[in-house]
Amino acid sequence: MGGPVFISYSHASDGGYVERLAAYLEAAGVAVWFDREIVSGDRWGDVIEARIESCTVYVVVMTPAAKASPW
Repeated sequence: MGGPVFISYSHASDGGYVERLAAYLEAAGVAVWFDREIVSGDRWGDVIEARIESCTVYVVVMTPAAKASPW
């Protein structure tokens, strides 16, 4: 497999679920990335864009909070 699985989610309500999902996938040997490693700021959008471009799979955790998010 190429790049990691990128997980997109709402920070407002879905962080706990995404942590569990990432742990499950990582335990199965799947490389996972979501934005827990970066601090928001001027470079945040650039880092997210680069990670999306390099991922093999893009997973959107679609919840009402995610739908309402401008991101």
